[in-house]
This record gives sequence, C-alpha cells and structure tokens, in this order.
Amino acid sequence: MPPPPLKFLNVAQLIVSARVTAGAVMPKASHQSFPIPVRNPAGLRVAFLFCKGTMVLASKDFQLWPPSYVAYLIAETGKFQELKAVTPKDFGQKHAEDKPIGPYLTTAQRSTPEFMTKQALFYQAYDALLPSFAAGINKAAPDIKKTANEFKQLFAELTEQALKPYYVALGPDFFDWLTLMNI
Repeated sequence: MPPPPLKFLNVAQLIVSARVTAGAVMPKASHQSFPIPVRNPAGLRVAFLFCKGTMVLASKDFQLWPPSYVAYLIAETGKFQELKAVTPKDFGQKHAEDKPIGPYLTTAQRSTPEFMTKQALFYQAYDALLPSFAAGINKAAPDIKKTANEFKQLFAELTEQALKPYYVALGPDFFDWLTLMNI
C-alpha cells in the first residue's frame, strides 16, 4: 500500500507567509520571487528570492537587481525557517550587486485580468506538482505530466527573465524533475 500523499499549504498561502515574515525585515523596495521548491532532509522547503526592484521613471520600466536574500519556509506548514544573505556568486552568476540585471513587468502589467488568470493557473500547477516532486515520483501519471508541461509554459511567461538563472541555481532538483516529467 503506497504512503498517503504529502500535504502542503497551497502556494498562495506560502507566498503570503513569505511576504509577511521575511518581507517584514526587507526594504520596502524589495521584490519577492515566485516560490522555488527545494528538497531538504527534513522535508520540502519553498525558497523565495528577495531583490531590489524599482520603477525607472524616465523609461517607465520596473528594474530588478540581483537577489540579496533567500527566505526558506517549510512547505507543509508555511513556517519561516531561514533568511540568508546572498550574492550573485552564490548562484554562479557574475552580475554586479549594485546594478540592475533586467526589467520585469510593472505592477500595472501584473494587475491585468489576463496576467492574474495565468498566475492563478500557475499557482494551481504548483499545488498539483509539489506532492509528486516531494515524494520523488519519477514516473508520473499523464495528468501530472500535462500539469508539468503547463507549469513550464506559465513559468516561461510569468517569471522574471532576469532571475531565471537564480531560480534554476536555487532549485536544480525541481527543474530537472520537471524536465524528466516531459519524457
């Protein structure tokens, strides 16, 4: 008889918990990434990158700087576990710490009904995938493979292009697992 499926807080709750807990000590101009699932001997953790993000008035662009902190939460409870100062070198990146690394969507662009609908679908995909990833399931049912494909498409559309190397460096097991789900 297989073990019961693992239960995690939904991703929306984890995002809010990270914002409330870690965000309380971050500067107001901090930008919080989407969650990054990270395996840990004690269970699944969800990491969040925090970086400076500001509007550039002349160009009306929202610019991101390299991550300066990573916050870890326990996926089952949302309990804050660790806040760690980081530099680009910690992720194998060569970005200068004091210069922007690229643009992202403005708050207005992230508030459109189209973006918010895709974001809700993205969060649902996270919720569907986390138990299989945490359990180390490598031969997933067709519905999980389909969800993994949808997740990858939404990840490409919604996440911050400039931060993608940081996501992959922080959660290589998760991104390798997603690739495995497409085989």
